Amino acid sequence: MDHRPRGRVRRWGAGVLGLSIVAIGLVLMPLPGPGTVIVLLGLAYLRRDYAWADRMLARVRGWTAIAIPERLLSRVRGRRRGDAGR
Repeated sequence: MDHRPRGRVRRWGAGVLGLSIVAIGLVLMPLPGPGTVIVLLGLAYLRRDYAWADRMLARVRGWTAIAIPERLLSRVRGRRRGDAGR
């Protein structure tokens, strides 16, 4: 734990910003748009300072792996590499 004032302020500020990003993403979830992506970005930002955010991000990644069929992921991966037409 960092007891220096500057470190505590930075960590506190990062926590507020990350939680704000996650909250905005949760509000946007029922609406059409990138709510899930925003939540993932907020958790990715928080994982730098908080172990719980890292664990939650791993769990959410697991949920998305279950929710998205592997055949769709392989199509997206193929397009990213540029070999979709083969």
